[in-house]
Amino acid sequence: MKKIVYILGTIIVLGFCYFYVNLIFFDSWTRYSAEKEINNYISNHDTKKLKEISANNKTYQLLKHTKHVTIKGDTDNQGGGHIGYFTSTINGKEGALFVHLNFGLFPEIPKVTKLEVFDKNIYE
Repeated sequence: MKKIVYILGTIIVLGFCYFYVNLIFFDSWTRYSAEKEINNYISNHDTKKLKEISANNKTYQLLKHTKHVTIKGDTDNQGGGHIGYFTSTINGKEGALFVHLNFGLFPEIPKVTKLEVFDKNIYE
């Protein structure tokens, strides 16, 4: 009987730990997955996908002429529902990352829907 209680207690503690870690690191994991997806498009020279996810021509040109994208998170998820919105630094430039999120017991890998590099001249 003690063995069953110990096993059930361990499973419950591990379940709480999984949900806690998932909650804490979900935003970092989302940005990492998006960066990996975009870099995959770049390394495969998939200009159709790069054009599809680029919000404007400036973003497309940046993605087309770079060898690697680095996304650093400036904020946590600002979106709602299944749309994730992250203001980010993309290769040292301010920008925004939009992803499609599927939540669940085991969250699916997010899919990049739009990437935008902000034009500084608009704000000056």
